[in-house]
Amino acid sequence: MRVNERDPRRGAALLVVLATMTVTLGSVALVARLASTARVARQQINATWRGDELRQAAALAIESWLFEQSDGVVLDSAIQRPVVPVLFDQLKIRDQVWTLRITAWDQCGMLPLELLRPGSPIRSALPEGVRAALDREQLPSQARAGLDLFASEEQLVFPEAPSHPITRFGSLEREGGRTVPSTRRDSSGLRLGDLVATHNSSGHINVRTAPAEVLETVFRGLGIGGLEPVLAARDNEESPQFSAPASGGSSRLGLTQKSDAWSFRIDVAIDGLRRSWWVTYQRQGAQWKRVQQLVIPE
Repeated sequence: MRVNERDPRRGAALLVVLATMTVTLGSVALVARLASTARVARQQINATWRGDELRQAAALAIESWLFEQSDGVVLDSAIQRPVVPVLFDQLKIRDQVWTLRITAWDQCGMLPLELLRPGSPIRSALPEGVRAALDREQLPSQARAGLDLFASEEQLVFPEAPSHPITRFGSLEREGGRTVPSTRRDSSGLRLGDLVATHNSSGHINVRTAPAEVLETVFRGLGIGGLEPVLAARDNEESPQFSAPASGGSSRLGLTQKSDAWSFRIDVAIDGLRRSWWVTYQRQGAQWKRVQQLVIPE
């Protein structure tokens, strides 16, 4: 009787075909995965590029606000930090949601960094945690001023943008654009950038925007009175009037009603991709100049 046996060469060929198919299918899956990864990467690169575009567009809004509204800002006396919402806008483009938020901090509404060395009497206006952060950080004497100097701190340094219902640039206008909504917050949540000015080179504190505790400390340091009428005027959305020396002599501490330095937090979000910057402008003559731009780490 004859036995029907399979040709061993045909069996080997079949194994080769199966192996080839397995490799091919695996390669297809790998290629598809790589293509998907590349597509996501391209989308992120595209969103990042558009985020930079939004940041550049934000500069126009900031400069417009500085020229048109910054000198008229008056904050009520209950604020914990000298913060002003400037712009919040959201739009949808080709199924992508774009969000742009700009928030301003008055550098002259905060205490100057160079006047907050240990032993300074005005340090009492700072929360204990902020004072401790200043003492822990050994700042180089010739370092360029900026919140990035405190990046090694465990606590977060850059201020958070408060939520607010502003939907259009210019919607802050009230009573002719001379006042803005107050921002109230528990002092326990304040960050170093909420209270310490890195670019207040004049040493002058704005009586229109500085928190009441800061003004109380400065008035006491200057040896003058009249704080109560100033705070009452602010609560009535009026420009405060005061008679005080322009400066505190050798301490360089003084009072002003017009700020020459503002910092802005710019927050951009495009379909889940978020980027933030901390930008500082100073008045130079009749112009406002951007003097620093820092990326806020996530």
